[in-house]
Amino acid sequence: MDEIVVSRSSLPESREDDRVRNNSLAIHGASDTFLEVIGSIRKFSRSKAPVLIQGETGTGKELAARALHYLGPRKEEPFIPVNCSSLPDTLFENEVFGHARGAFTDAKEEFPGLVAQAASGTLFLDEIDSLQPRAQDIPSTGKRASHRRAMRHRGGH
Repeated sequence: MDEIVVSRSSLPESREDDRVRNNSLAIHGASDTFLEVIGSIRKFSRSKAPVLIQGETGTGKELAARALHYLGPRKEEPFIPVNCSSLPDTLFENEVFGHARGAFTDAKEEFPGLVAQAASGTLFLDEIDSLQPRAQDIPSTGKRASHRRAMRHRGGH
């Protein structure tokens, strides 16, 4: 099994990504609760099932998501982190699911959306609670679409 080095790195993000890709995940901690979380990461990393990671801002949700991704069967696929608080609610659905050419006035070309870009990899939606309730429901719509392996872009047929 790949190793999880339990430590938060002081490396720049690009170097940290290199370490993650080399299965030396920079996550530090020693408490019983922390070690329990690490055990869960190891366990769930073997699955292709969607995983919900919850926690307050700054608790390491993205580190856990990266560990799940790079220790599991998706490690050769893209890992796409999205800070939902940086997206206006009005653009969130379009960013996540994309649109067809001509779907609206400025849609001069097709945009596949982040779900399609993540393909068989991981789409990590951070700070989703910053969105309005209607936008927060978009991931469940996407989950239903991904289970059916079919999705229509805005303006698609």
